[in-house]
Amino acid sequence: MTAPANPHDQFFKYALGQPQAAREFLRHYLPAEISATLDLSEVELVKDSFVDERLRAHFSDLLYKVKLRGGHDAFVYMLFEHKSYPEPRLRSSC
Repeated sequence: MTAPANPHDQFFKYALGQPQAAREFLRHYLPAEISATLDLSEVELVKDSFVDERLRAHFSDLLYKVKLRGGHDAFVYMLFEHKSYPEPRLRSSC
């Protein structure tokens, strides 16, 4: 059995691909004024690649479709960078 490529990325994508985990993560880490505008009762993971109107390919880490409190659709894009080893010059923002 071979080890998966990028196991840390795979872990985060799997874990935050679960609707309940994504909902709680967004609720906790988004700024309160943004979180207050979103109805997080339904969080849908959207396909991770798409082509724009100029036929350029784009790939996302995690893209969620949610509803705004007014009922319109909104998208929350999550780009996460994590280190699998300590980096002395970086500080945590949490």
